[in-house]
Amino acid sequence: MAFKTGTSTTIATATPADHFKTLTKRQYPDVMPHQKDILETYASEFSEKADVALQLPTGSGKTLVGLLIADWRRQKFGERAVYLCPTKQLVNQTVSQALYRYGIDVVDLSGSKKNFAPADKTAFLTGEKVAISTYSGLFNTHPFFEDPDLIIVDDAHAAENYIANMWSLEIAAGTPLHSAIAEFLSSHIDPQDHSRLTGDWIGSADSNWIEKLSSPLITKLEASVSDIIDGHADIDSDLPPETSLALM
Repeated sequence: MAFKTGTSTTIATATPADHFKTLTKRQYPDVMPHQKDILETYASEFSEKADVALQLPTGSGKTLVGLLIADWRRQKFGERAVYLCPTKQLVNQTVSQALYRYGIDVVDLSGSKKNFAPADKTAFLTGEKVAISTYSGLFNTHPFFEDPDLIIVDDAHAAENYIANMWSLEIAAGTPLHSAIAEFLSSHIDPQDHSRLTGDWIGSADSNWIEKLSSPLITKLEASVSDIIDGHADIDSDLPPETSLALM
C-alpha cells in the first residue's frame, strides 16, 4: 500500500541550521560555526543535487549535520528520510542523540522488520519522522525501505563491505560445491591456478593467491555457474535455495 507523505503545518526554514533553532527539545542553543557553514552551503548549493558527500573530521558533530539535513528535508519537501548507520549499536546511539540531545523526533527501524512497531512504520511512511536503521536494513533482498526519498549514509567509507556482501558468495574449500566449481573452471583457467583453487600448493605465494576471471569470461560462464550453485543448494546447508550469482 502506498502512503502519502505528511504535510507539516509548520513553515519550513531556509536552512537546516535554522531548522535546529525550531526544535524546542534541543539541549544546545545553536549549531557550532563549522556545522552552520556546511549546512548553509548545502542548502544554497547542493539541496537539489542527487548525490552529495559531506566530509567532517572525527568529533566535529557529523551526526547532527546528517540528522538536521534529514529532518529539514522531511519537513520542507515532505520526504521519507532514512539515516543509515553501520551497526545496531550505532543506531541506538544515534536515536538517543537525536531524541535527547538534539530534539529531533526519529524512529528506530533496525533489526527484523516483522518486529517494527506499526506506529513507527507509519511515522516513517507518512514522512512524520526520520527513520534510523543499519546498512543491512536497506541493502538486503527484501528491505522495508523500498522507496525512500532521502538516504543518508553515516560513515559512508565503511559501507562498501556491507553492500558488497549482499552480492558476494564465499564457498568453503572441501565442500561439494567447491569441488564442482573447481572442476567446471578447470578448462577455463591455467593449470597452476586450478591447482591453487583446489588447494594443491606448497608455498606462501600460493597460499596468498587471488585471481579474477576476465569480465568477458564471467559473462560467458555466469549462467552455468549459477546452475551449479542452485544444484548444490540442498547439499551444502549454508546455501539458500535458488541462489543467484553475481560474479564480481
